[in-house]
Amino acid sequence: MSLRKKIEHNIRHFRSYILPSHRRSAVNARLAAIPIPKDKPLCLIDFKSIKIDNVTGRYLYHLVTEFEALGYAIAYTDRFRFLATMEIKACKKLLLTHDFSIIPVGSVPASTAIILTDQLNEYPQTTVSVIRVEYEQIRPPVGHDDCFSLPFFVHPEIHESGQVEQFLSKDDQTTTRPLSLLFAGNAKAPKYDAPVLADKYNVLSRVRALAIAESSFGAELVRRPLTLDQLIPSQEHRKSLTIATTQDLRIPSEQWIETLALADFYFACPGVEMPLCHNLIESLAAGSIPILQYHQYLHPNLTHGVNCLVYSDEISLVEMLQLALNMPRDQVEAMSKSTQKYYKTHLQPGQFAKQLIDVNSKKINLFLNAYRVPLTA
Repeated sequence: MSLRKKIEHNIRHFRSYILPSHRRSAVNARLAAIPIPKDKPLCLIDFKSIKIDNVTGRYLYHLVTEFEALGYAIAYTDRFRFLATMEIKACKKLLLTHDFSIIPVGSVPASTAIILTDQLNEYPQTTVSVIRVEYEQIRPPVGHDDCFSLPFFVHPEIHESGQVEQFLSKDDQTTTRPLSLLFAGNAKAPKYDAPVLADKYNVLSRVRALAIAESSFGAELVRRPLTLDQLIPSQEHRKSLTIATTQDLRIPSEQWIETLALADFYFACPGVEMPLCHNLIESLAAGSIPILQYHQYLHPNLTHGVNCLVYSDEISLVEMLQLALNMPRDQVEAMSKSTQKYYKTHLQPGQFAKQLIDVNSKKINLFLNAYRVPLTA
């Protein structure tokens, strides 16, 4: 490790003990804690490494909300550095509005039903299942039923708003959507044109994919709305590509799922420096069929012609866009239902946690960063 890396590591290690905001965060988290509920099974969460704070605390948020969805109460161990960023990391901060308890390090309350930890041998005597997380960018070994990759989920802010469940509970989801093909999201260069996407993952960047699509359609069939009122086209221009970039039109986050649900197909371009992006998961929930180049990064894989359309290069990208625009209505509706079925079966809150609980093993390994490892098609 270089001297610079050592200095940076030491700063990260000790800053929570120095910064007033971090000390205040720990105090406030302890004040917000409630007694352990007596009528629920307990999910004990014991993370010692600050790596659980990566990507603004999204990993923690997803794990907590997965078990909450199954009716578990949540208890954090009283580790100062863990509590010191509860108000600092954006996605951890969202969890402060949820009920949680705080217990002494090493304590295992009688109601504990499952333990999430990043320590190898911290709970050797317990009779409940222990899920140990792995932070390294590696994939689980093949053929091991006790090893899992953490899925990609709906973005924490979208989940927290409740709009996905609200949308899925509606009885009046229309089968006719006013938009044929939609891209919505950030497309700012050079951020969304990172060379690593082509070099490491062999996929087209978001900027590149959008440029190819726009060029293939021509100006007369590409719409770039600047207001929400302009988003829905007149019927005679329905068969077009709608590009609503954040730079042109910032869609209110509370309307995000309803906006995705306006379209038959969602152009699911990759994320910043890796293929997966929360927009893909949200399009599945909305029943907007994704067109993408990285179907194999979800587990189980999305299936071309069933719940997605898959392209592999610039030529097939244009072919898939044309296929989407000319697909018979009954096939579009069937695929839309299949996208939502995939979401409800595999990614709706609680579904992944149920897989972990159902494993016939008391020791389970969970790989948080497996999605970052390149795959072949």
